[in-house]
Amino acid sequence: MIRYLLISSILIAFTACNVSSWQSILNNSQLTESEVVDGLKTALRIGTEKAVQVTSQKDGYFRDQAIRILLPEEASKALVTLREAPGGEQLYQSAVAPVVDDLVEALNRSAENAASQAAPIFKDAITGMTIGDAWDILNENYQNAGNRSATVYFSDKTYDRLAQLFKPAIDQSLDKPVVNNISANNLWNKFVKSYDAIAKSPANLLMRLEPVKEPDLSMYVTSRALDGLFVKVADEEVKIRKDPYQYAIQILEKVFGK
Repeated sequence: MIRYLLISSILIAFTACNVSSWQSILNNSQLTESEVVDGLKTALRIGTEKAVQVTSQKDGYFRDQAIRILLPEEASKALVTLREAPGGEQLYQSAVAPVVDDLVEALNRSAENAASQAAPIFKDAITGMTIGDAWDILNENYQNAGNRSATVYFSDKTYDRLAQLFKPAIDQSLDKPVVNNISANNLWNKFVKSYDAIAKSPANLLMRLEPVKEPDLSMYVTSRALDGLFVKVADEEVKIRKDPYQYAIQILEKVFGK
């Protein structure tokens, strides 16, 4: 009788556990921490390579609504104020809108142009990164990030350094003629002049517009471009976790295979 009760208790405890938790335990029991770290870094390396490949193509940012770079917040708020003011919509359409369209495209083209230079920056960061939460990352428990845990960890540990390393490439791209033979920096200056011309005109007595508060355009585009890259890295991490066998890489199969 006691033996029957013991067996029954074990079966009840087993079935009460989440199946995926048992799979995780069985999988992890066959891995060393160094293997987990190696698998996570390999996944990140593949993810960053794919992210660079996608974003560095034409329309990699511009046509992707998930990562498309919009105007800086300061400019967006100023335009909302203009368009909501009496007669502002007409002035916006005639004097500002054409510049805005070109400017948004130029910001994205600059990011696409610079993205190709991100690959070695990411690779060096991954190689030198110490992963201290390997098991939580593997089991999708890091910062409630789920199946994007490795990417979120990578971002947390390297974002500021990556931004500083990536910024020179963005600086160069912002000066390149990317839209109608005009650079993003020149289009930004044209945008500011168009807006400020309205703000200084007699029409502004009714609209009460304030001059555009200019951000650090280079740092803004760097940050948005880097955010876009991490979005694409996360997308690839999800694919790796879902089917590690599609890559035919042994460490991915061992670490992420079920």
